[in-house]
Amino acid sequence: MSNKKILTILAIVVVAVILIWVKTGSKDKSLMLDPKTSNGQSGNQTVDDNQPVNTLEGTLRVSDDPSKGNLMLVTEESVVYITTSRDYSSLVGEEVVVSVDGTLENFTLLNINKSL
Repeated sequence: MSNKKILTILAIVVVAVILIWVKTGSKDKSLMLDPKTSNGQSGNQTVDDNQPVNTLEGTLRVSDDPSKGNLMLVTEESVVYITTSRDYSSLVGEEVVVSVDGTLENFTLLNINKSL
């Protein structure tokens, strides 16, 4: 096989791997914020979703609205819906710390850990 053919095949493989990596990486990027009013119900409060966020703390629950996410984090200020393919079922009902990179509008879910 000539060097040109080897380089072409290698380039195709690299591009394919990058495309697969980007596609699977997007599965954990869905986070929706549902602010609470003082009576604990969803409201129309404005929340600055463009501020950098590193961690969120609250109680992890199974989502009450699957169209928004498969999990939800109930904090003192809001309900945050999370869509992820990872298995965090052992943490449902627990106080957790959710680590994210970015803002609530554009982020990457890093991990969910039990609160200490």
